[in-house]
Amino acid sequence: MRSTATTGEVGSSWRSFYNIVGQSNLLISNIEKYAGPAVPENIKQYAIAEARFMRGLAYSYLVQNWGPVPIIVDNNTLLQDTTLTRNTVESVWEFVLRDIRFAAETLPATPAQVGRLNKWSAEGMLAKMYLTRAGVGSGGTRRQTDLDSAKYFAKRVIDNSGKALMQNYEDLFMTKNNNNIETLFALQWKYDGP
Repeated sequence: MRSTATTGEVGSSWRSFYNIVGQSNLLISNIEKYAGPAVPENIKQYAIAEARFMRGLAYSYLVQNWGPVPIIVDNNTLLQDTTLTRNTVESVWEFVLRDIRFAAETLPATPAQVGRLNKWSAEGMLAKMYLTRAGVGSGGTRRQTDLDSAKYFAKRVIDNSGKALMQNYEDLFMTKNNNNIETLFALQWKYDGP
């Protein structure tokens, strides 16, 4: 079966990624507006960095699947401006890298809780984003500067994160191994309970 613009899953994916963008934007806005002086600055920045990581990741999927897409950083503009246009593929990639780089520069090396993002989650994602972008629009060859950046961030994660590969690859996918020694970033599913 071939996917088209009218395939239900395609529309659902588009909406899901923009839901992540909207939720991230709202979180950033609410922290900047409402987090008072009782909230330590490092906690505010941690939350903003996590939101920017997720927003950057959502935009990476949007640009990879749909090419030039609108970049939205303020949900309220959508209520007032109906002339929203698509950005270029390159500008979306720059936005992705800027958001994830902010996360890498802001998040601590040790996560606040098991399963939360940290510096190495973001640097690992930067490696992936540079590797992916290396071949975008390059006419069949890869851009060496992006490959060099991917190598740089991957090596930093390998050398500094304390992460390692599990002995048995299939064990990586067992629920009992959530947040294992290999995990840099994974969605955390909560079925019930605290």
